[in-house]
Amino acid sequence: MARWTGVAERESFARRAIVWLPKPYQRLNWALKIGGTTIPRDKIFGIKYTHSVTDEIGQCNIEINNNDGSYSYSGGESIEIYVDYSDASTLKWKGEIERVEPAFQDKGRTIKIVGRYTSAKLMDITVTKSYANTEIEDILEDIVNDYATGFTYNKTTYPCSTIATLNWENKPFWECIVDLCNLAQYDCYVNTSDAFVFRSKGSVTNEDEAMVHDNVLEISGLGQDIVKVRNKIIVNGKDKDGTPIVYTAIDSDSQTNYKIREKVITDTSINTNADAKERAEAELALLKDAETAGEATSLIMVDLNPGDNVWISYPMLDVHDTYRVVKLETNLYSIPPKTKVWINSVKKLPSLFKDMMKRDLTSEAIQNPERMDYSFNMTFDDETQISTKTNLEVSEGVLKAEGGKNAGSMVSVNTTATENITQAYIIPNGNSLSGNTITYYLSNNGGNTWEIVSSKTLYTFTSAGRQLRLKIEINSALVELDSISVMYS
Repeated sequence: MARWTGVAERESFARRAIVWLPKPYQRLNWALKIGGTTIPRDKIFGIKYTHSVTDEIGQCNIEINNNDGSYSYSGGESIEIYVDYSDASTLKWKGEIERVEPAFQDKGRTIKIVGRYTSAKLMDITVTKSYANTEIEDILEDIVNDYATGFTYNKTTYPCSTIATLNWENKPFWECIVDLCNLAQYDCYVNTSDAFVFRSKGSVTNEDEAMVHDNVLEISGLGQDIVKVRNKIIVNGKDKDGTPIVYTAIDSDSQTNYKIREKVITDTSINTNADAKERAEAELALLKDAETAGEATSLIMVDLNPGDNVWISYPMLDVHDTYRVVKLETNLYSIPPKTKVWINSVKKLPSLFKDMMKRDLTSEAIQNPERMDYSFNMTFDDETQISTKTNLEVSEGVLKAEGGKNAGSMVSVNTTATENITQAYIIPNGNSLSGNTITYYLSNNGGNTWEIVSSKTLYTFTSAGRQLRLKIEINSALVELDSISVMYS
């Protein structure tokens, strides 16, 4: 029998270790103000608030003892929540009351308050703007300055040089923010100073807060989320003759890992095989891999912000990494006070998908670029909106010079506004409308005075009045005016 006579050696390797140092004990302090008045702590039966990035607007839920009927709110009152480890002077959440409900519990009568975060007011604002090859940081700065009164954005603190071309018409302000975030792969939220925080996804790791074994209360479903995985993308379109177009993109590795998971896209705007292939491959690249997602709850983390990467370390569950927080909920009334976070990974947007998104945002035609409030339209299907005309005729849905004539004029009927008309914007449609072939006049006082107006140019009246009237002079037999819209405010 052979005997081994070699020398045994011990294999060694290095592995990074982290030693978590517990925070020194600090006494938590918090305060609630509604309408500028501090609510006594012993009157508060419940208080929690949420804060999110990009896709959600935070809210709060408050319950107050109202046995003596001393609290009454109608909605719109300010809400301020202060939290820190000293004198409760640090503002952590602010907004306004959205809904008030009377309630009853074992302690008697209460009122329940639902509040919206300060940025929620931007949901009620619409944006009409066009940008061509403009840096996203300049677009955001412009719409904040133009539409978000009282809010600020410092592009030197949160720069984004990604170039975008887009058109928005009457689009809710926060949906515009989502567009910019998708194009740049950024997160966005508004802080309690009403300043926009706009930064690359996953770019900031919070150095002051962590979820570790001594403060973790619960971890739920933290891991690979395969619900949204799709590894077989079937795109259906039609060519210009109505013939079906089909393209299927498959990722075999993903199918091995997660089984076959299909997504079918039917889009009649896809009218070439190349378009179908591009769409299928872009969707596949976006959806073939699982995301990291889940929820975790710990003792309160006062200094955590939405969008931060936060360390979560719980060796018993083999959890030890940084995770991006897309939403957090702080419950001050629970014993002990705690913070719950929703986790999502940073998923890179495929360049093909970004190109498609850019085309979608660019293709929207803006019909009301100057955000006028009303319009007066003439389609020339008949003469009911014409007051007088000279040497012009309405024929086959167009206004043009009478046979044998090279020039003529028309005056419309009056349109009465409820207030003085101060501005107007004309959009004509037809043939041979360039140069000196046609001249437009507007009056806001029923025709007492006329002012020459250029098409597709914002015009401000020099006179005052509520009676809108249009005059057109045609100076060429080639002119055919199909319709005209006079938008005004």
